[in-house]
Amino acid sequence: AAISSCSKDGKSDVAMGLLKRMKAMKIEPDTVAYTSVISTCKKYGKWQEAMDLLQTMESDGVQANVVTYSAAVSACVAAREWEQALKLLEEMERRGIRPNI
Repeated sequence: AAISSCSKDGKSDVAMGLLKRMKAMKIEPDTVAYTSVISTCKKYGKWQEAMDLLQTMESDGVQANVVTYSAAVSACVAAREWEQALKLLEEMERRGIRPNI
């Protein structure tokens, strides 16, 4: 809830900090927590951070869903990173996740 609130209030650095703090406290963030932070990345043109978070999710064994990917694609599009957005759409297809955007 705190991460989501930060995302809505435009506090992307605070949201990212909370995510890192959870991990430091051995509390594993779930898909919703990661997706909330990725959504915040879109608002502030931090497409690379969104991509990094997707990789972190995978390495941590947290499953990204259609909402997660849509947020990451939107972050790339907002930053005019068209190639990255297309790569994400292709990755979704490979994983059997149907885009909703």
